[in-house]
Amino acid sequence: MTLTVLMCHYLGVRRGFDCDLVLKPLIAQGTVTLDSYGISYTVDDGKLSVYNTSRRPLTIDLPGLGKRVVLRPGQVETLPA
Repeated sequence: MTLTVLMCHYLGVRRGFDCDLVLKPLIAQGTVTLDSYGISYTVDDGKLSVYNTSRRPLTIDLPGLGKRVVLRPGQVETLPA
């Protein structure tokens, strides 16, 4: 239960129903790398940078920003947070 709360609520990463991942982090600043999800993200200076560390494209829903992005392997997307 504690790990689920940490992953889904604080780190803001969970599997999606109509996308690969849903990302809505609560951290104000820092970098999180989750190899098992194939994602790394950084929150800094009002920006959110999302990096696809997997070997396949990922569709990521960003409900806090009202956006959805598709990232190719190794691709980084930077958005205003």
